[in-house]
Amino acid sequence: MTPKSNSVGALKNPIAMPYDSWTLETIFRAPGKKSTNGGGAFALKYTKETTDDVYQAFDGLNVVVDSESALGGAVHVYLSDGSEALETIKKEERYEKALGSCLLTYDDSDVPNTLRIAYYSDKLVVQINNRVCLKTSKVKLPSNYKVSVNAASGSGNERFELLKLKTYSGVISEILDNDGLSAPQPQVVTEFVQLDNDGEVVDKKVVKQEPETATHHSEPTTHNIKFDSQILHAIESIQKSNDELVENFSSMQSKLLAMSSGSDNGKIDFSYLEEQNKKLKQISNQVSQLSTKLDDLSSRLTTLESNTRLELSKVVGSVNELSAKNIEQLRDNEHSVTELSKKIDFLILSEKDRAKLTPVTDVVHGLKLLIIPVLAVSVALCFFAYRLRHDIKTKLL
Repeated sequence: MTPKSNSVGALKNPIAMPYDSWTLETIFRAPGKKSTNGGGAFALKYTKETTDDVYQAFDGLNVVVDSESALGGAVHVYLSDGSEALETIKKEERYEKALGSCLLTYDDSDVPNTLRIAYYSDKLVVQINNRVCLKTSKVKLPSNYKVSVNAASGSGNERFELLKLKTYSGVISEILDNDGLSAPQPQVVTEFVQLDNDGEVVDKKVVKQEPETATHHSEPTTHNIKFDSQILHAIESIQKSNDELVENFSSMQSKLLAMSSGSDNGKIDFSYLEEQNKKLKQISNQVSQLSTKLDDLSSRLTTLESNTRLELSKVVGSVNELSAKNIEQLRDNEHSVTELSKKIDFLILSEKDRAKLTPVTDVVHGLKLLIIPVLAVSVALCFFAYRLRHDIKTKLL
């Protein structure tokens, strides 16, 4: 569709689809590397009128594959009434208007990608490479719209090749079979900001999930258990100190009353107050240490939660891949069983035909056994008659 750089291509079907439920399927690939100034785009559209460009104004549905957003290579699903063209919107705002998006590494590769759009039972499903990119029941699409494919290449060596485009009335089995498989989604970045009493930023921490480079350890669990035991021990010691402090306060109160009444020969002993002050400082230090340990525990729990979510996402991905493989294997087995059934039917028909022809064959074989002696006798009689006639003629002459 785009054989060279800075070129555009389009494939339009002027006949509208009259179906209430339908499926669009296209296979494309993008060999060649895009330019650093930006890449091209590929779009599959279901619109009221066909268009000449990917980002041109449209009335209907537009599924765009490009790498110009902050996500990199991705599939974006747009809905529009034709009042505004995507090309007139800033890139950072354009992709915020998308109904949904999913990640796709497609450029600089000879591997084809399969893009499907299905609309049935008031549901819109967009699949990329047998994985669900978007599924919603909040979209109502009218019938009698037209199908088209648009592509545009950038200034690099990137080009788009259209290998297949097919429309179906109704929903095809591939849409239903792969309903539970999700396409890769953008990773969530969490930012923790610590503020002081005046609202000023004291500390900022960004946590980003990176499945490719993330490492997992089995030690933090044991360490957290030890750390929890230390916290419990510190809490128990502080509780004991608090009990002692209450007793000391009661004793101090009685002594202060005694001092105020002029007991102990009129002398006031402040050593007891100094001792209690030291204990208060010790308790304050223990509380500070406990607060620090609690903050450390909170940080470790956050890390543990992040690792757990990462492990869960990997398990879900593995299950999805296994499901996809099982589905493909079931399809192959179904095809093999169908072929075997056809061969068995053919053998049965052949046996029936041979059973019908067997009696005639036996008759022919019997006739052969009878005809051969008769022919031999006839030949002998003919030869004898010829010799007899020849001898008679010879004697007469």
